[in-house]
Amino acid sequence: MPLTKKGTKTPKVFLSGHYDVVEGKDDQFEPYREGEWLFGRGAMDMKSGIAALMYLMRDLANTDHDVGLQLTPDEEVGGFDGVGYLL
Repeated sequence: MPLTKKGTKTPKVFLSGHYDVVEGKDDQFEPYREGEWLFGRGAMDMKSGIAALMYLMRDLANTDHDVGLQLTPDEEVGGFDGVGYLL
């Protein structure tokens, strides 16, 4: 279920992010660092983007902007049960 500021299903702006990653070998899900770089399945994916969207929603909480946030789990496999469903 999406989160909207005004409790509507159709805000003027929808921020959208996904938190899934594609399948991989088990050892790819063990993160490791090389210097300042983080490696591992999903490490460079949308995770930081989701954090930024959550902070943006918090910062917009006391404004008149009609905005919503939707985070979905299936972007990597087509999005039909995530964003596609919500649309």
